[in-house]
Amino acid sequence: MNKIYSTLAFCILFATTLWSQQVNYEVEIIAVERTNYQDCGGCGSPDPSWLIDLFDNASPTISDVGIHVPANGTIFTPVNNGLTNRVNTAASTFTLALDAWEDNCNNDVFNFNTYNFFTCFPSVFGDSRRCTSNNVATVNFRTFAPCTWHTGTSAWCGDYRFTYRFRWSFNQAPVVATQPTPANNVLCMGNPITFSTSTTLDANGWPTGSNYQWQVSSVTDCASATPASWSNVGGATSATFTPPQIPGTRLYRALITANCSSNFVSNTVATNCVRVTYNPYGVPGDLPAPIQSGICGSIVLPGSTHNLSALIPPAVGAANGVTYNWSATGGSFSQNTGANTTWT
Repeated sequence: MNKIYSTLAFCILFATTLWSQQVNYEVEIIAVERTNYQDCGGCGSPDPSWLIDLFDNASPTISDVGIHVPANGTIFTPVNNGLTNRVNTAASTFTLALDAWEDNCNNDVFNFNTYNFFTCFPSVFGDSRRCTSNNVATVNFRTFAPCTWHTGTSAWCGDYRFTYRFRWSFNQAPVVATQPTPANNVLCMGNPITFSTSTTLDANGWPTGSNYQWQVSSVTDCASATPASWSNVGGATSATFTPPQIPGTRLYRALITANCSSNFVSNTVATNCVRVTYNPYGVPGDLPAPIQSGICGSIVLPGSTHNLSALIPPAVGAANGVTYNWSATGGSFSQNTGANTTWT
């Protein structure tokens, strides 16, 4: 397609940007509109064409889309045309330009043609009602909330205008501003705890993180947790999280991504790890710590010796930072305050 906006675009596009974060943004044309004009006698109903260009303040690249609506009996026509999807750019503003006309030379719908027997046949009328504008909309898109579709309408250019929508996101991992605390928590059943996290803000006050996912680890020591040890907690997708009250010790953290979808593969950061221990012996009705032993459910001989223990870290559900009190209706213990003992 021929471009009529090159001179203006190149003058503007190399302006210095003040934005440090790299971003992604996309723009779509969702409707075209014309005034209620009547086509020339013998031309039939209006057959308008819109040629829409986009350029921004960070790149010399021009994106364009051509839209032709033949036999257009309606003034407002919904469409679905992607205009651009730019990735990892420093842009903060985009501008839309328009070249539109009544297309009477239907064999060449995306170039304006005066009448010519060879290029416009069989019509005896050339294209008409043309309007061109280097700027029918300029959008400082970073002042709008990220990861949300925003809609706008261009200015009229002669008989023509259009409706567009856009959204954007950061193309880098967010920076954690608020870590979940305290790092180590020993609680009794019935005492909930809630963790919160947040990310830094950009120059317009938008948080650099868009989606959250809290995770639980299969080990109970933060220093031992590996990427493979973490799994998602179902439904825990906000900036705050209240762990379930389950006896034993568990580790939690949050993943935060700048992506507009819940895709935590790229542009993602993990918060610090926090440890939560719910003492199995709290208020009446709490679940007791299960005894780990091969004799459970078996008959033993008098005077025999057997090793007993509670669930020991780093096993999930083991309780860190608690003491024990072993008791039995018979026999004796080698010690009765630790997680491991011998019973005779």
